[in-house]
Formats: sequence, C-alpha cells, structure tokens
Amino acid sequence: CIRDRDTSARLTGDDGVNPATGLRVFPGVTLKILGNYDTDNADGDGNEATGTMERAYIDFSHGLYVEGTITGHQDANPGDGLRDNALYIDIDCDFMVTTPTSLIDLVGEDGAPGSGMWGNGGNFYVYADGTIVTRGRIDLRGGSGDTGAAGGNLQLDAEYGMYNTGSIDTSGGIGNTAVGGDAGYVELYSDDTGPMMNSGPVTARGGDGATGGGDGGEMDLYTDEVGGLANSGALDSSGGNCIGPDGPGGEAGDIVLDVHGGSMRAAGSYTARGGAGAGTGDGGDGNYIEFYVDYDDYIEENYQGGALYLGADIDARGGDGANGGEGGDVIIEMEYYDPVSPGRHEIVLFGYAEFNGSGGDGAVHGGAA
Repeated sequence: CIRDRDTSARLTGDDGVNPATGLRVFPGVTLKILGNYDTDNADGDGNEATGTMERAYIDFSHGLYVEGTITGHQDANPGDGLRDNALYIDIDCDFMVTTPTSLIDLVGEDGAPGSGMWGNGGNFYVYADGTIVTRGRIDLRGGSGDTGAAGGNLQLDAEYGMYNTGSIDTSGGIGNTAVGGDAGYVELYSDDTGPMMNSGPVTARGGDGATGGGDGGEMDLYTDEVGGLANSGALDSSGGNCIGPDGPGGEAGDIVLDVHGGSMRAAGSYTARGGAGAGTGDGGDGNYIEFYVDYDDYIEENYQGGALYLGADIDARGGDGANGGEGGDVIIEMEYYDPVSPGRHEIVLFGYAEFNGSGGDGAVHGGAA
C-alpha cells in the first residue's frame, strides 16, 4: 500500500532511504493506493491532511511502469451514504507505460439490494512530461445498486505522444430500482510534439436504470502543435436505457477529435446515441460527433498542414420512446491559412456504411434529426 503525503519524507525507493523516483508494479502484483488528501472536508476542520481521504496525489521525477494491478478506494465515511467509492488518483511523472497484463481498477463497489448504497468509480489523472503508452485495461465504471453510481473521469495528458491500444471504460452503473448512473468523461491528450493514437475500445455509456437511463460521458481526443491524430478504436458515449416499465432514456455524451498540427485519420466507429425510454418516458437525445483539424492557432510557427481522412460508421441517433430523442450533429471541419500553413489540405470520406443522425421513433412524436 502507498499513502504518500510528502514524497521526500514518506515514499522511499528500493534502498529504503532515498525518495522514490518512479514506480513499477510487477505482473501478478496488486498495488493498493491509499488516499492522502481530504477533499470533501466531511469532518469540517478545513484541513486536507486530516479526516477521510478521497484523493491520492503522487509525484515521481521519473516513470510509472505497470504490469500488474493498481487499485484504491476512499476511506469510509458513514455520513456521506457512499461508503464504497473508488479513489481519485492523481499522478505527475516523466512517462507512463502499461503493458497488456496491466489493470487500473477503480471500479465503484456494487450496493446490496435495498441498502441505498453504491460506489462511484474513481478518477484517474496522469500528467507526463514525456510519453504515455497504455496497453492494458483502465476500468473506472460506477457500481450498480438501487441507484446506479457515476463512472469515474479519465485524463491522460502527455507532452510528447499519447498512445493507447488497451480498453477504457468509464460507464455508469446499473440502477436496479432507480435511475442508472452517469458516465465519466475521457480525455486523451498529446500537448506538444508527438501524435495522439488510439486503437482500443473507449466506452463511456450511461448506466441502464429501472426508472431512467444515465447520461453518457464526453470524449475528447486531442493533439496540439505537431504529430497528428489516428483512431481505429470503437468510441461509444451513448445514454443508458430505461429497463423498467416507465422512464426516460439517458442523453449521449459528445465525441470530439481535435488536431492542431498534422493529419487526422479516423477509422473505427463513433456512437453517441440517446438511450431508449419506456412507457411514458422519452428517448434520450443523441449528441454531436466532431472531427476538427485547425492550423489557425500556429500560423507564425509555419507548421506542416495535413488532411482529414474519415472512414468510419457514425451513429448519433436519438433514442426511441414516448417522444423520440433528437439526433445529434456530425461536424467535419478543417481550418487553415494558405500559403502560411503548407501541406495537403483535404477532407476525404471513404469506406463507411452509415452516417446517421436521425431522431428516435416515438409513440407520440418522433425526434428531430
């Protein structure tokens, strides 16, 4: 276990004396991280160092290399009614690499029937001065219970390239007698030199619920300055369905792919569909899906421009219900200035079966496209 408040005093390296400069979690090993910040001030003393600990902040001068499992849950706080929330982990480091055997397990605990308790998924934030490569599973789903719990938020922010081939899930939990949980958001960034590349499935669906579906989470894949962006994974930010006799569907979250230097190659699939309502419940709205290439921000840098190649199925439909949900927009945009931003500037659409932003079907009224 780790509970680090002052790196120089408490978290030491292999010699047991000097401060740790990095962390490696070996295959088959589960590392439980304990919180070191009281963020909700439930004890009322205004002191982050005392009380229940909801967040862990760790700073390494070198890298994080994960082959095993990282997990963590918040300290119990009987007053908040949510005793099984996963931890909020915030790590600063030089680089992060996770292998196919790795698991970031910040799933909220399921609540027993009738207990009125559930656990939210934990947040996982990593800021790397270098590169981030993730090849395993990152699971931040909310727990299921009488009410579905919220999924945790994910932010992976690298200065020199962000690469993911693993699976990511920030979905909300199932509400067995009430509403499903909302999904957390996903942000994958390359902020300086280097691409943002993803080939794994990324899921941020709202949880299904007996009285209504939860909302899907937002997704943002972004690269700045130089490097470009490529995605071949399946991205899904759909709203949850009502699985009881009466209730609305959840709204979808938006999906944005954003490039500020280089080309975009978008394959895979993109789904931001509203959830289905039941009985008198309306269908949830679909949300917008945007593909954006822009060189305007860096005219003076004379960065090489690029093209936008899009060959993927896109589904932004509204959900079905008593009244159908509205369909979401599909936005494909390029902005540049010639001759200051050289390169090949074109938008090419190819190899797709469906661009669908239709409204949902409704027993009373259909949804607008």
